[in-house]
This record gives sequence, structure tokens and C-alpha cells, in this order.
Amino acid sequence: MPWVTPVDLGIFNGRVVGATARSITEVGLVSGSSAVPGGSLIVSTRAPIGYVAQVAERTAFNQGCRGLVPVGPLDVRYFRYQLLAMTEMLESRGQGSTFLELASDALAGSSLFLPSPVAQRAIADYLDRETARIDALIEKKQRMIELWEERRDSLISELVTTPSLLAGRPTDPGSPSSKWVPLKHFCQLSSEYGLNVTSDDYRTEGVRLIRTSDIAEAGSLTDEGNAVFVDPGLAGRLLLESGDLLFSRSGTLGRCLFYTGHPCTSTFAAYLVRFRVRPEVDPRFVFYCARSRFFQEAIQADAIQSTISNFNAEKYGNVRLPWWEVRIQRAIADYLDRETARIDVLIEKIDQQVSLLAEHRQALITAAVTGELEIPGVVPC
Repeated sequence: MPWVTPVDLGIFNGRVVGATARSITEVGLVSGSSAVPGGSLIVSTRAPIGYVAQVAERTAFNQGCRGLVPVGPLDVRYFRYQLLAMTEMLESRGQGSTFLELASDALAGSSLFLPSPVAQRAIADYLDRETARIDALIEKKQRMIELWEERRDSLISELVTTPSLLAGRPTDPGSPSSKWVPLKHFCQLSSEYGLNVTSDDYRTEGVRLIRTSDIAEAGSLTDEGNAVFVDPGLAGRLLLESGDLLFSRSGTLGRCLFYTGHPCTSTFAAYLVRFRVRPEVDPRFVFYCARSRFFQEAIQADAIQSTISNFNAEKYGNVRLPWWEVRIQRAIADYLDRETARIDVLIEKIDQQVSLLAEHRQALITAAVTGELEIPGVVPC
């Protein structure tokens, strides 16, 4: 039978559970899991607290969840929506030091609105229609984001190899490059691994330590609210200069940061490797090459496969890039700076619209289940 974990609930949060990542046998169920019949609700009670989904068939779940089986003539859809509106309240009741967990008693003691069965059905029908409409809008906008991201990636991949697409520019070389050289030939400083430190070395001030998790997919630094620091004495010669390139060598292979911060104010962790380009090379061009499809495909084809994929400094240094004279590198980088910035602004605006729609959806659910919103067929209490 299907076996639900908090990860599955995160995927189906607020909806009906579809295919789960794993299943379980009756023997496995007896040895430590629990199950609920179809038409029940499952709520995550740790990592994180408050995801809720409805099951269409008999379904098992792990110790990070609790099952809620309806008693009497209830419309379970209404209570699914109500619990979704209660996420923050349920989170606030979590306890624990290593991780927060919502105890069964705390969940069972949570108060619920209980309108008549007719009102439950009317509210659930209304929310089914309205959330479906909002979800369709969100899906359409998320698809727009995907299309713009594809456009940006295609533009980068095409221009770094074929600058002739910049038609009419004085730097136009007229044809694709026939000369491809290893990344290390672009660099004066390469194959440098970062600091091997632990969380015990973290400080609230000092030199910022850039970790793999601090590098966003597009190659920028993530929110500084998550930044950690180390004592400057630990960094030594591993302080970053503006224009340095950092590559992830484990996990998110191929992710690259083009460092533009102040010199000597940041360093980098052990699972990153630094490359510093020669003065006659534009580091932005190398960065855009690192974001191209051919670069990413080369990495995936040659990655060291283990529990976590790895790609060491030597392998990065041997990935071949198209060679152009610096004026052409600069022209490519200038154009891509402008165009990718324009696309990124569009993506950010659409993403903000998605966030607003999601907030509106949550507010609509809360207002409907608490009686703040007048719904046809529902008599106010």
C-alpha cells in the first residue's frame, strides 16, 4: 500500500495524495507503521509540522505523521482546508531541542470549527473551485518562469560558442571558435580547495565563509541572513578577490559563483574549489561558459559516481572552453550581462506574482473555513 512521509505530504500539501515515493507491505505495516482508510487525513508532525493531505485509499505513514480518521457524517475536504489554515498554530505547538515535533496530545487538543454537514460541503465545494482556479494561474506563471529560464540558458550557451550571433558588432569573429582549451589555461590560480572547518568554527562576525549551500542556481550568493563567519586567521591565503570563480565539487556539481564582493572579506569551504583567471581573460566570460549546457554536460559525463557525485579540481581544470581574444570575451560578457539581467528581472516579477497568488489562496482558505467570508449556501453562525 502507499506509504506517506513528510516529504510526500510536502508535495501534496492541501490536496489528495497521489503516487508516493515508497510503498509498504502488510508485514512492514505490522512491524512499525500505522495506516488509515481512504477518506482520512494525514498530518506531518515533524520535519516540518503542519503539512496535511487527504488519502483516497488505505494508506500507511511513518512516525513523522499522524492520521486523522473522520467520525460521523463529516466532509473531510472541509477539515483538510481547515487544517491547512492552521499550519502556523500547529507549528507554534511543536516542542523539542534537536528538531520540533508536534505531540499527539497537542494535535488532538487543537480546537476546530464544526459547521453543519451542509455548510461543510458548501465551503469545501467553493474552495475546490477557487483554489483550482488559483492553482491554474500559479501553474501558468511557473511555466512562464521555466520558459524564460530556458531562454536565458539557451542564450548563454549559444553566444559563448558563437559570438557571430552578435551580428553587426565590431567584435564579430564571423564563425564559431575552432580552438578549445582547458579551463586551467584561462587561469593563473587553480586547484585550490577551501577551508576544512566545522560548525564549531563558525562566528557571528569575521570573514564570511561561502559554502556550497550559499550559492544559488544562477551563480549568485543566497540571502545574507543565512551567512556564517570564521576567524580571519583561519582563512590565510584562501581569502577571495573580486573576479574569483568558485565551483562546487560535490552534490550540486557544476554550480559556479562569480565572486564580486570586496577583496579579503570572504573565504570558501572545503567542498568548493577556486579558480582565478589571468589578467588577459575576462572572468565574466569564463563564468558564462560555466553556466552553459556544454559545460554542464561535460561535468555530468565525467563525474565520479559514489553515494554523492564528485568532481575534483583537476577535472574542472580539464574541461575545455572556447577560446576567444579578450575583446570578444568582453563583448560576449557585456551583452549577456544586459540580457540575463533583463530576463532575471522578468523572472523575479513573475515569481512575486506567484507568491502573491499563494498568499491570496491561503487567506481565502482561512477566511472561508472560519466564517469570515460569506459563501452562498452557508448560514453564518
